[in-house]
Amino acid sequence: MKSKLKYLVAFLLKNIMNPINNIIPKKNRIVLYSNLGFRDNVLSLYNFLIKEHINNKFEIIIISNHFYQSTKSELNVKKVGPFNGLYYFLTSRYFFYCFGKYPIKPSSAQVVVNLGHGMPIKKIGNSELKYKNINYNYFDFVLSYSDFFDSIIEESFSASSSQIIHTGAPRNDELFNNKKSNVRNIIWMPTYQEHRSGSLLNPFNTKNDIQKLDSFLKRKNCILYIKLHPLETDTVRISSTSSNIQLINDKEILSQFTSLYDFLAETWGLITDFSSVSIDYLLTDNPIAYILNDKDSFASERGFNFDSLSDVTAGPIIQDKSDFFDFIELVCGEIDDKFKLKRDVLKHTFYEYFDNHSSERLLKKVGIKK
Repeated sequence: MKSKLKYLVAFLLKNIMNPINNIIPKKNRIVLYSNLGFRDNVLSLYNFLIKEHINNKFEIIIISNHFYQSTKSELNVKKVGPFNGLYYFLTSRYFFYCFGKYPIKPSSAQVVVNLGHGMPIKKIGNSELKYKNINYNYFDFVLSYSDFFDSIIEESFSASSSQIIHTGAPRNDELFNNKKSNVRNIIWMPTYQEHRSGSLLNPFNTKNDIQKLDSFLKRKNCILYIKLHPLETDTVRISSTSSNIQLINDKEILSQFTSLYDFLAETWGLITDFSSVSIDYLLTDNPIAYILNDKDSFASERGFNFDSLSDVTAGPIIQDKSDFFDFIELVCGEIDDKFKLKRDVLKHTFYEYFDNHSSERLLKKVGIKK
């Protein structure tokens, strides 16, 4: 029944909405869309639009299933849900998205940009065997950080080379805010996994393990923030007595910072796995550590875009609690940073730009800024 409904929706969109979109006049309006909370690249781009007072010249529509406190009321800005947002897609010239989309082809009077959410280490979209025949190409342009990633992005979205643009990602601009605190904040960001084979917080699998980690962090004047994927926020509990280990979510971050990446600019180190945030975090030149315990199961379930993860990692691999403690000491400056050179090599391999002007380049590319 579900497959028939999906086929019907796809048929209607292709045969009815696509032609309709081609004949509806477009207003000189900017629309930002995300159906997994208003965050990530669309939020960072929105922050730039407001900062540059572009809302004085353009009406801005922000579309999402959920809005956070940071998106306060601004002049010429309107918030709507995804259903009502369809009207604004059909009637607007500029449309940017990073989670979800309207599966309608852009008209010749539109500029639709797929901002994505980072350069994929793991396979996504058409690169995944089970999604190989799904159409993900409903845009004029899609972001790639450099020539290095172009073929991966083309394969992931069945994009042509003419659709690839190198402007940098809006969210990465906020990594340059340079406002580190005296406390050595470390953020742990596991990537989302549909079927996780082990403990989410491996190698800390017991309450006693967590208590020992908390005590160690306290001695080092260090706070460990654990930021879970929005789809996994209910899978972990940390005792309220753990003073130096804090679980955080998007709502909590956006009550104090303009975006997740604005918060990342305040951290001293990152722990992750196959998440694209490890690519972005190279721009900070801060230490990165990796927990790859689920590498084999993830490779068989979904697959990677690289034959060897060593090609895209530049930091210690954490295999046990001792390695974890060593990384904390590295971030605190008590152990030599042996990966600084490799981080720099990867940064220059992965990026065309190393600055905080990605949003500006993007808006110039599509004609919003001169």
